Amino acid sequence: DLGADLYLRHRGAKRIGVLCRTNAAVSRVLYELGPTRRRIPATGRGGGPLTDAPAVNVILDLLRTVEHPDHTVAAFNVETSPLGPIVGLEEKETPPQTIGNRRAIAGRLRRRIADDGLARTIQGWVREIASATDERQYRRCMQLIHLAQLFDARTYSRIDEFINMVESRAVADPAEA
Repeated sequence: DLGADLYLRHRGAKRIGVLCRTNAAVSRVLYELGPTRRRIPATGRGGGPLTDAPAVNVILDLLRTVEHPDHTVAAFNVETSPLGPIVGLEEKETPPQTIGNRRAIAGRLRRRIADDGLARTIQGWVREIASATDERQYRRCMQLIHLAQLFDARTYSRIDEFINMVESRAVADPAEA
């Protein structure tokens, strides 16, 4: 609230700095000030994990489901997101049918990733959900695609390794703010 109050009181100021002790606090401030909430231009320095964007988390949960179709929490997150219907994961079947359907979809998506590459596959998903994201989430999704391109350049690795890399790597969130 203090950052928003300062911004509103001093609209002519070029910059207002807010120092935070933890990356979690920075993520919260960026979320509260950003395009989803107060629409105040804000950016962080030094970077944080891409998982501070809900759209990135849904894509990572879809990748978890591709790698582990029995991962019910990840599957639920995808099923209840805009990405679920796009890939065919929707919460409307009985449990025995759901796991069989999830395994079939996971197999289809694994083949797509093998044929097209991780980056192109993620890029298609981002294109499909772009209208459901704000500017910051979309920017973070573009950064996720960039990491996937770097990952695709490696010799074959498991999707879990990509997920771990994304969750542990700090990525700057440059924005005009």
